[in-house]
Parts: sequence; C-alpha cells; structure tokens
Amino acid sequence: MEEVSAVKIPIFIPSDPSVWFTMVESTFNLAIPKPITESRTKYNHCITNLPPDIAMTVRDIIISPDKTDPYAKLNQRECSPLNFIVYSPKKVPFPLPPRG
Repeated sequence: MEEVSAVKIPIFIPSDPSVWFTMVESTFNLAIPKPITESRTKYNHCITNLPPDIAMTVRDIIISPDKTDPYAKLNQRECSPLNFIVYSPKKVPFPLPPRG
C-alpha cells in the first residue's frame, strides 16, 4: 500500500502565479511522511486548490491533462505572460487604442 503525503496548499496568488507555484513546490518538498514527486499527484493538488475563475482559464488542461507531465503543463500555462494579463486586468502592458 502506498503512503499518502499530507500537504496544505497555499492560497492561489492571482497577481503572481510564479510565486504561488514556487510556494507549492516547497510544500511538496516538505510533505510528510515523504516529499511528493509524482507529476500527476502535484497536478491533482494544484487543480483542486485553484479558485473557480482561475480554473476556467486552464479549463482545457483540467479536462484533458497532459499524459506525461500534467503538473509541468499546468505550471507552464499558469505562469505564461498571457495568463498574467488575465489575472491582472489593471496592469495593462501596452496602451489600448482609443475607442470610437
């Protein structure tokens, strides 16, 4: 029988997903009785702790997770510059064209 590691995933940080994933990775390393190293287990912990509005931005990855490394794929998508713009609508990286 496989041991189950206990972890408490930190609250998602919409303004900086990279920091959140770094914190989550540390949580996986500190898991008791042993660190969590399996990609699928990490992925499952992460998607079950995403706020619903954030989960919708990665809906395709949740519905059809990568078969070889779902955690890396989720991490890559969440930390992409495009998603950062989605998370931070007040921080526009370029001026918007005038309306009218």
